Amino acid sequence: MGGDRFLVLLLLLLQQQVQQEQQQQQQEQQQQQQQQQESLPLSTAAAAAAAAAAAAVTGGWIGEGLKKKKKQQQQQQQQQLQQQQQQQQERGSLGAYSAAAAAAATTAAAAAAAAAAAASASVMSLSCFTRQRLKPMQIYHLLQQQQQQQ
Repeated sequence: MGGDRFLVLLLLLLQQQVQQEQQQQQQEQQQQQQQQQESLPLSTAAAAAAAAAAAAVTGGWIGEGLKKKKKQQQQQQQQQLQQQQQQQQERGSLGAYSAAAAAAATTAAAAAAAAAAAASASVMSLSCFTRQRLKPMQIYHLLQQQQQQQ
């Protein structure tokens, strides 16, 4: 019984470490995107930064709430795009700016999907390891190998 508790605690710690590393990677991506977006109008850069932040948060969602949160995020991104397009129409410069905003939102959505896939893959890996009744150190080494491959 004590071994099971230790295993659960170890898995939780490993899962937390994986999540922190994913968030760090996504923050780095967000910083890169912000640097690339400096030449765009402020509203476009703000929408791209918000979408990248939402993608970083998506990496941490695991379990049943993942699909619901993903839908909410997509709706928020669509609302942001719609608001941005309306603002740009009012300014009379819809063409180039809306294309740039759509590209930024598409990039952020792809990053969110990749983060969600990585999070679910980590959970699947952990559940496979526990089914095989591996020792905690074996699980740790296997997770390290898996992260290096990614």
